[in-house]
Amino acid sequence: MMGTTLAALLLPWAEGHMSLVVPPSRNAVDRALPQWEGGKWWPYEPNCSHPGATKPGEPGWNPQIPSGCVPPGTDGWGCNCWNGTSPCDVAQSCFWFSQGCTIGCSTCDGGPSNPNTKDRCNSGMNATNNNQSHWTFNRDVPAFSKLDTYRYNPWRAPGNAPVFDSCGMAGGGPKQQPGEAKYTETKFAHQGDLGTKVLPPAPSGIVWARGSNVTTKWSIRTNHGGGYQY
Repeated sequence: MMGTTLAALLLPWAEGHMSLVVPPSRNAVDRALPQWEGGKWWPYEPNCSHPGATKPGEPGWNPQIPSGCVPPGTDGWGCNCWNGTSPCDVAQSCFWFSQGCTIGCSTCDGGPSNPNTKDRCNSGMNATNNNQSHWTFNRDVPAFSKLDTYRYNPWRAPGNAPVFDSCGMAGGGPKQQPGEAKYTETKFAHQGDLGTKVLPPAPSGIVWARGSNVTTKWSIRTNHGGGYQY
């Protein structure tokens, strides 16, 4: 949980997977379906007849699949969230994002970017946010040095990178890509759908006023060398 001064909407970028928990977002539309209702994880199985490694250090141990059980036809990876006090009713919300987006480009390309370390459209734009205290990753390297490998990503020049859609694209791009750029098709959406076109209104009853202090909860599912911005 964190308190923050509201300056802008939180935009979903391609270098990680996160979910807004409070207030609930439109992107969590699938939380009404059996696989996810009540904060359930999917794809995930707590028990199966032939689990893989279930203890850290064992050959084949995968911390993303702690039960060692992978439902058939899936890779066992979802927007799993747990806070120990109440359900994280996030469904597939961490899969609504924009993939393959770098500063100075006119559009995202949807291609593999896990993580992204290049100028994807050869725009030549330089990062504008070069104060390491304002970064959220790779903070111990000089700006523009060879080690500053994430300088083309959106948070390094806020307002200068495109998105597919202001509410994200299901699966991050038109086609499934490595690095969990995917979306399990439901009656609400399938891979490549635009959030503003298919997500139904979902009033939360919470109103944020510009410049006010608000309380919100969000969960990082994984970080592919990414940052975040408000």
